[in-house]
Amino acid sequence: PDVAHDLANPEAPRSVPGILAQALELRIATHGRPVTLLSCDNIPTNGTILGNVVRAFAERRGGKLADWIEANVAFPSAMVDRIAPATTAADIDTVEQRYGYHDSALVVGEAVLD
Repeated sequence: PDVAHDLANPEAPRSVPGILAQALELRIATHGRPVTLLSCDNIPTNGTILGNVVRAFAERRGGKLADWIEANVAFPSAMVDRIAPATTAADIDTVEQRYGYHDSALVVGEAVLD
C-alpha cells in the first residue's frame, strides 16, 4: 500500500523506495553529483537488491529519474560482521569499575563467535 501511495503522491512518500526517490530528485535539483546508497540490511547482495528496488520504483514513476540513477547512483553490497548495540548504563559502569575511568561515550560490540 505504501509504494502505491508513493507512486500517486511523490511529494509525501511513506515507503523506503519513495523516500529515496524523493531524496535523489532533490539531489538532482540541487547539484546532481553522483552518490552512493549503502544498504545496512545484513543480507547477501543487499546493494543489488536495494538498487533493483529503487530503479524499479523510479521506472514506475516515469520521467528521467531512472536514467539518472543508472548513471549516477552506486549501490554497493556490504555485510556487517559485528554489531555495535546501544551502550547501556551497565556497560559504562562495568568499564568504570574495571579500568577506573568513566567513559560516557563508550561504544561496545557484541561478542564474536567464530
